[in-house]
Amino acid sequence: MLAGVLGDGVGGGAGRSVTAPWQLYAVNALLAFGWAGTSLGMITNTLGLWFDTRRGMAISLALNGASFGGIIGVPLLGRGDREV
Repeated sequence: MLAGVLGDGVGGGAGRSVTAPWQLYAVNALLAFGWAGTSLGMITNTLGLWFDTRRGMAISLALNGASFGGIIGVPLLGRGDREV
């Protein structure tokens, strides 16, 4: 999971300085690795180990939080250096 977070962070940061198409492919590869390490499978497996009772509720809350983070985070990342 930590490798996935690192891949997302490095890919997101490197995406701001892409100047050539090959760099875009490299950034997308990092983001894909990060997504695999932090998406549905990783969240449910991790929480499944932590919670014996009310496991469904814990997974539901975690996945709703992840979705909300995607709704808020994507526009903030796409904003870049432009004036609003």
